Amino acid sequence: MADIFGCSKITILNTRLDKDYKDLVEKIDWEGKNGSLRFQLHPLEKKLLEQLRNSSNSLKFEEIFGLARGMGYLENEVLISLELLAERHYISIDSNNECIFLERIKLTETELNNLLSNLERKLNLLAPLSDPATTSLLANELKATWNSFLLSSKNEEEIDDSYTELKEIEKEILSEAAIREGQLRQEIVGFDSKLEGTVSTLRQNEFLDKDILGTVSFVQHLNDSRTILKQKAESLRRKIRDERIQIQKIPKNNYPDAIDAVQNLYKIKEELFIRVNNLWSQGKELDNSFKNLKKWIELLQKTDNLHKNLKTEHTQDLGSRLNTTIDEIQAHFATYNIKALEDHELFYTKIKDIEGEFNQLQQSKNQAFYQLKESFHSSLRESGESDPILKAKYDIMNEAESYYDLYQEVKEKVDARLLNLGKQLDELRIDLRKADLKTESIAEDIELLDELNRRIQEFATKASATNESTSIEQIKDNEKFKLIIAEIIALSNAIEILRKDVGHIIHKTEYALTEEEQGVLEFFDKQEVDIIDILDKMIQSGKKIHLKDLLTILEELYGKNKVVIRVARHA
Repeated sequence: MADIFGCSKITILNTRLDKDYKDLVEKIDWEGKNGSLRFQLHPLEKKLLEQLRNSSNSLKFEEIFGLARGMGYLENEVLISLELLAERHYISIDSNNECIFLERIKLTETELNNLLSNLERKLNLLAPLSDPATTSLLANELKATWNSFLLSSKNEEEIDDSYTELKEIEKEILSEAAIREGQLRQEIVGFDSKLEGTVSTLRQNEFLDKDILGTVSFVQHLNDSRTILKQKAESLRRKIRDERIQIQKIPKNNYPDAIDAVQNLYKIKEELFIRVNNLWSQGKELDNSFKNLKKWIELLQKTDNLHKNLKTEHTQDLGSRLNTTIDEIQAHFATYNIKALEDHELFYTKIKDIEGEFNQLQQSKNQAFYQLKESFHSSLRESGESDPILKAKYDIMNEAESYYDLYQEVKEKVDARLLNLGKQLDELRIDLRKADLKTESIAEDIELLDELNRRIQEFATKASATNESTSIEQIKDNEKFKLIIAEIIALSNAIEILRKDVGHIIHKTEYALTEEEQGVLEFFDKQEVDIIDILDKMIQSGKKIHLKDLLTILEELYGKNKVVIRVARHA
């Protein structure tokens, strides 16, 4: 109330009421912070009422304005005073006949008492259904008005004043009833929204429409639970739909009396509260069941993956534990049916432990495999293999095949390296033949050539023997594999020494070229050419030469290590 008068504290309001507003407002039952206020009639209102009572209870507008002008009031002020009197239920205004009437004529004390009783009845009906503070204040106003009337002399004017005050209180009671009616309707709308939210939650679980797929035995129990939950969800949706239809049928404005409206709506709200909360609780329970089922589906996927992976010899213990847990789950569902969905955490822990141990085992075996793979890679790189990268991968479900693939790939790399060394020895044989052509008349070179030829034959035999002896079993045996790699490295180093020795003889003497030999070399414009191309180019340039003579010159150039001659069979 202090806020209405622009006061920050009730003490300030008290001061103003006693001093500034003492002629305008009367305090009623004012104790501490509680009480009521009655606004006094304006002097013009009092004068008009007095004139009405002295004029057979009616006055013409022209009489009213004449009286007011004599008192110094403007026409606009007169109109405002008439409106206030009408609002206070003192007068009725007849605009057509341009006159006013006293609204009550000879109202009795009994009638006033009946009005009070009626208002008390309405307030008693409204009180338990509305705001306690507001209805308590209205009850105090009723009590104060009646007490004031009982202490009065009960003349006609005082009866009129009390009637006016009671009618004002009646307006407040009906206004509070209208406010409460609106609140109750809002609460009912809130129930509808709550049901709509529950339906929305149920719609978010389309996974209920699809079969749950899995290979382990308890998948059937999950599908049975899914079917039950789907049926419950559909049943609950129907109940909610029917309830929402009933809510929409509640009359909007079909109550002749505001108090009746509040009473009826309050009863409807209380009944709705029970039904809606029951439906909402069912929806909440179903939603929890949906979440539990989703947890079980996740657990099923983990169990399925483990069941597929724990079938090897080194996972027998884990596989046995998994099968035991699956049997426990199966028995749990058989005992508790759909209620078993609540116990996913118990079995999730067991499956998670098995999964953790399996992952550790897999990681350990993965690490062992890739350490071996890296060891092979390093050895192949040391042996001079140009492409030592190994592509084999580990699969715990096919461990033997994984290791076989690795050993086979290493064997292929070793075989390829030995084959390459064999080709190098073949090239040395060719180079040795060239050196032999160049050293026919040099005794010391002939002796060295014989020694090199013997060594090449020896290494060729050794390389061939190593290649033939390489097997998967030797690759598996770490010590034997190291000996093979060491042999390859030794062969590779020996071949390099041989290459230097042969090269020393080949390049020991630089032979001078004849004019014909130099002329033929000029027609080697590419790394490799066909002998016919050289012959054609020489003829086209004006140098007449026969094929036989060209072959003789090429033979000389070959002996002087200036060309390489390769022969191929014609297609």
